[in-house]
Amino acid sequence: MKNNPNPSLILPMPGKNNQCVKKYLVQMRKIPAPLVSEVIRQGKVYEDQHKRCIFVSHDPDGNPMGAYIRGTYHVLDKIVNSAKGHDGTWGWRIGDLEYRAKLIVVESPIDAMSYKVLFNPKAIILAIGGLNLKCLKTVAAWLQPEYITVAVDNDPAGVQFRQTCAKLFLDAAVEHQVPKYKDWNEDLIMGGLLA
Repeated sequence: MKNNPNPSLILPMPGKNNQCVKKYLVQMRKIPAPLVSEVIRQGKVYEDQHKRCIFVSHDPDGNPMGAYIRGTYHVLDKIVNSAKGHDGTWGWRIGDLEYRAKLIVVESPIDAMSYKVLFNPKAIILAIGGLNLKCLKTVAAWLQPEYITVAVDNDPAGVQFRQTCAKLFLDAAVEHQVPKYKDWNEDLIMGGLLA
């Protein structure tokens, strides 16, 4: 058995099934069921004993490094916290590593899935857990992408973060993409980019 790179991490105990998580993500967040099933199958999302969404963060070797926790009762539920011992250095990622030349940066796992639904890019989509610049720097150093799309929220903090990234990443072409509404999930819920 290999050493656990984050021995302080305590993931919430899984629930009996993932029904509340599936219902929340599909019905309230409008993420298609096949995508939800895929991230559950990959161990990136599960339902805990309190019926919350647990979005598991992994390092490049697939080791769990942390978890973002979100309630499932209302679309406006926020990330209530992170798991004890959470290390947000690696964020939450979807996408095949064969597409590592392009990195798309969003704030939350739900935004990452929403972006995938809206655009289906051939890229790695990284949810950095808010505006975690350390996470973005770490993953960018690992992936060494040729292109970085900074697609964080459409708010003043997002504007400032996009400006910071434009100055910081000189070895990659940096572009910006802004949701029509506050974030990519709101764009998805409001009918995509045609709303």
